[in-house]
Amino acid sequence: MKPYLILILSLFVGILSLPGCSTQTAHRDSSLAQNADNLKILKYKAMNGDDEAAWIVFQHYALGIRNVAEAEKWLGIAAKHGNAKAKRYMEIRSKQSIQQ
Repeated sequence: MKPYLILILSLFVGILSLPGCSTQTAHRDSSLAQNADNLKILKYKAMNGDDEAAWIVFQHYALGIRNVAEAEKWLGIAAKHGNAKAKRYMEIRSKQSIQQ
């Protein structure tokens, strides 16, 4: 193996062993990814007060395609529109961060 590959691999393993870094990976769930047309419709509905549409868009970004920044945005919109699942998710996550 080339020396630079060994160095890169060593650095990667070292970073994963740091506190707070997990070797477990959250996997994508492609069944939650929406096609472009559905996503456009869902976003329109969500921006017009449909809390369930916002929750579905959140799931698309959080678990379907793994875009954390967009997921957070849509989670907030879902909660703002009163989606119980979004509110509960945020509550549980908040409690977990306090306990750590």
